[in-house]
Amino acid sequence: MVTGEAFLQMRVIDLTLHAWDLARAIGVDARLDPGLVELVLRIVESSPGGMGFGITPLGQVSPAATAQARLLDLAGRC
Repeated sequence: MVTGEAFLQMRVIDLTLHAWDLARAIGVDARLDPGLVELVLRIVESSPGGMGFGITPLGQVSPAATAQARLLDLAGRC
């Protein structure tokens, strides 16, 4: 069973990452709202490895990278 909070967190992660995917696919500015990125990054960093879905982080960015770069790396995107 999934709590309402966990479900909402999954949806926010999903929609945020897919917004980036779509922006990249159609060639528009793919910068996400910094506050949203920080929120999603905190959720992802406190989640089980692979974001609970078996996603493999790329491991290509440093801890000093931007929050968006760290989030995308953790989500297996570059």
